[in-house]
Formats: sequence, structure tokens, C-alpha cells
Amino acid sequence: MLRALVLNLRARGYNVTTATTGKDAIEQVTDLPPDIVVLDLGRPDRDGLAVIGELRSCEPMLPVIVLSARTSGQDKVAALDLGAVDYVTKPFDMNELIARLRAMHRRSATTADATTIAVGESMIDLSRHTARDGNGAALHLTPTEWAILDVLLPHPGRLISTRSLLTAISKNPDHTASSYLRIYFANLRRKLEPVPSRPATYSPSRAWATASNRDPGVPMTLVDNAVYVNGHRSADPKSLDETYQLLRERDGLAWIGLYRPDLEEIRSVATEFDLHDLAVEDAVTAHQRPKIERYGNTLFVVLRPARYLDDVEKVEFGELHVFLGKEFVVTVRHAESPDLAKVRRRLEANPRLLCMGPEAVLYAILDQVVDEYDPVVAGLENDIDEIENQLFNENAAVSRRIYELSGEVIEMQRTAHALGNIVQALQHGFDKYAVDLELQRNLRDVLDHVLRVVDRVDAFRVLLHSALTVNSTLVGQRQNEEMRRLTETSLAQNEEVKRISAWAAILFAPTLVGTIYGMNFDHMPELHWQVGYPLAVLLMLVTSLTLYVIFKKRGWL
Repeated sequence: MLRALVLNLRARGYNVTTATTGKDAIEQVTDLPPDIVVLDLGRPDRDGLAVIGELRSCEPMLPVIVLSARTSGQDKVAALDLGAVDYVTKPFDMNELIARLRAMHRRSATTADATTIAVGESMIDLSRHTARDGNGAALHLTPTEWAILDVLLPHPGRLISTRSLLTAISKNPDHTASSYLRIYFANLRRKLEPVPSRPATYSPSRAWATASNRDPGVPMTLVDNAVYVNGHRSADPKSLDETYQLLRERDGLAWIGLYRPDLEEIRSVATEFDLHDLAVEDAVTAHQRPKIERYGNTLFVVLRPARYLDDVEKVEFGELHVFLGKEFVVTVRHAESPDLAKVRRRLEANPRLLCMGPEAVLYAILDQVVDEYDPVVAGLENDIDEIENQLFNENAAVSRRIYELSGEVIEMQRTAHALGNIVQALQHGFDKYAVDLELQRNLRDVLDHVLRVVDRVDAFRVLLHSALTVNSTLVGQRQNEEMRRLTETSLAQNEEVKRISAWAAILFAPTLVGTIYGMNFDHMPELHWQVGYPLAVLLMLVTSLTLYVIFKKRGWL
């Protein structure tokens, strides 16, 4: 039914994406909200009614049409109360469902038509694709720039991944060409920002956002920003300047979360907290090895988080930079992982731990990074199990897969070993920096977890090396077996050739005698002999019998 529905919708010009589970649906809506959601209540992982509630919490204005075999009035009322705008029961008429979608789309379009969004001093009309600056002069935007605004402006403050943005602005997106987005955003800055060199609205990074309805002083890469006092979240500053002021007034702890900032965007933080230039440069350019360095009273840590991508069966490595001072923590992410929002929630739910200061934040981040290694290790282990099964199935692609997986395991091995060295280096400073005893125990637990990961990854590398050796042996055996079969075939062919040759020679002798005496010459004395014929026949028999005996003794017959 899903395939038929998708084909019908695409045939009518709709751009359709599908999700087989409730979790996938929520992630897709969170990443890039669609115009309309058609939801089947029969989800394999969770109840469809719960999915409606979560979708509406992510996007309160998102229209949801329920498609279900549940016909009871109670289910219909529950779905509509949770925020569904329509309820279609199975079996249904396809034309009726398409008509309901058209009606819902018209209502959504009518609402969107009345929307004009202010971006700084400029006014953007998304419905008519017109833009005017603060003086009322028309601004010319390219189709690609309008496509970007169509994605970003309806969702102020939301982070949108590069993949989703490229998919939205191109029918055939090349995700390796994400650097072009920086050029598009530079053009948008030039056209819409009052001061293009100090953008308040548009800033390219791995995730993209729009800030048309927020304080223009908040930079785009500022993901989360809070001041903590006595382990409790005391304030949510709207700008970095406000953060600095509140930190001085309340004598607490500031935790500033940044996402792929450029040099200008991090300069404010570096100036306020006196961050070393080399560390700041590393944090901006990224592509650093895992390490821990101390610059005066500031600790700089580089971590390599990882996550396993099930759809492509590959490991994606990210990069996280952490600056720690006496009263501040600055995190700079260059990837989708680790989940620092989860780390914040954990610490905010445990004020006693957060009271231990910046070291507690670093511990929680390290713990999260190591926890996220577990799914990676499980994914690699599953891949190795699959390779072991493929080894004896004569799969030609197994050698390439072993080679590629070995590269991922080696990278994971380096990352895990480096993280263990970082935690051990922190342990060496316990006494010098008077780290809380409970925090010391927590860090030892993290180290134990890291060492377990290291042991498993080391074992993976040995297994893959053994698998490659076994595969080479099996390939050699198969080649030898093939050569043996070819040799046996060649020998059998030789025997046949000898047998055929022997019989040809035997038959050739009487043929030769008969051919000679079959010539029509007038002067052939033997033709007039009385015993000529018997002698000719005898000669044929003797010659043939002699050749037969010779070939038989030599094994040709």
C-alpha cells in the first residue's frame, strides 16, 4: 500500500519522503519539516497516537492526516484531540485521499501567503518571492537563494543539516559540494545584512539556521548558552555580551556551546576568556588529533566522537573541542555527535555534580563520548560477523569490504587509544589541581570503559587480519582447484586427441593402398597379377594390425 501511495502522490507532482518507524518520522520532521504528514497509526516501534503528539510538539503548526484501519470513534477522537487535522479509514479511495491532501495544501498555502518575514531591515515575502531593503528598494535574489530562504525562514532558530538543505535546493544533491553553500550564504549576507562582515542572521556551518525572529546579537553558531550558579541553571543569556556580564555579577559557571564557528565568531569568546591563539586556531580549522593541552589556567581538549551509520554501514568520526577555565566551559562541535544536549540535561538534573565545576562538565562530556562508542563497536562487530559468514560463500566483494572495514577499525583504534591517554593525563593532575574525590572515581570509571572499548577494537583488528589471511588462503585454494580442473580437462582432451589420431593412422594405411591401386594408369603390372588383389588386401590388414598393436602398447588405444 505504501508503494502505491507514493507512486500516486509522485505522479501528481508531490515530493514524497517515507519513514517506516515512528522514530524515523520524528527525526525527519525535526530535521526538515514537511508541508503535510500522512500517518498510519500502525507503527512497528510505537503507537501512532504517541507519534502524533511528538510530531505536534516538534512542529505545532504541522498538518497531520491520519490513515488507519481503526474505525472506532474513540480512536478518531483521540487522534483529532492530539492535533490531527483529518482521519481517513482503510480501505479508502485514492482520489478521496488526494482531494483531502489538496484541500489541506490550499489551507496551508493560504496561511503562508499572508506571511511576510522581517530579516534585519529587509522584508521577505516568501509567497511572492519578493524582497525589499529598509529603504523600500527591491532586492534581487537568485532562485537558489530563494530556495535557501524557503527552507530556513519558516523555521526560525532551528538547526537544519547540510544534507537536508542540499536536498531541498537541488533535485540531485551532491553532498560533497556543501562548500558551495558558504558561497550562497556569503551572497545572502551581502544582500541582506547591514554589515556583511559581522552577520547577525546568516552563518554557514555543518548545520544551518535562521534567526529572523530572535535577538540579532545571537550568533548563528551559538547552540546553547547558559550561566550556572550552585549547580542550577541561573540564566539563559540572549547574547555573549550578556553572558559575560552575568558571569561577573553572579560568580557562577558559564557554558557556551558553539557549532563550527569561524574565526570572527569565536574571537569574542577568545578575548573574554583569554584563550590561547594556537588553541583558538585549532578549534576553528578542526582536523586535529585527539589531545589535551594546558595554556596557563585554561585546559584545551580535543576529542573524536564517533557514530555508526546503519544505512551505509560506516563509521562517521567527528571532532569536539573543549576549553575549560575556572569559571567557564566552551564547547566547539564540528559534527553531529556527541549529543551535548543530553549532557546538559544530565548535569542539570544533578546539581551536586555540576557544583564540582568545569571538571564535572568535562567528565560528563567524556562519559557521553565513550557511551556513544558502544553502538559503534556493536556495529563494527556485526560487520565482522557478516564478513565471517561471507568468507566461505565465495563472495567476490568480501576482500574489498575487509579492507574498508580495516580502515575504520584502525581509525577507531587510534581514537580510543588517544582518549585513554587523555583520561590518564587528567588522572595525573588529580592531586595538583585538587579534583573532587567523587569526580576522580567517575573519571576512573570512564577510563575503565575506554579500556574495554580499546580491548574490543584491538581484537577487531586481529580478527580482520585473520579474516584477510583466511580469505587470501581461500582465494588461493579456489585458484588451485580451478587450475587442477583445467589441467584435468586438458589431459582428458589430450587422451581423446591421441585416440582419434591413432584410429586415423590405422585407417590411413588401407586408404593409401586402395588409393594407389585405384589409379587409372595403363602400365601398372600389379593389376594383371593373378594374386594382386589378395596381396593388396593382405597388405591393408597387416599394416592396420601392426599400427593397432603399436598404438595399443603405447596406451593410445
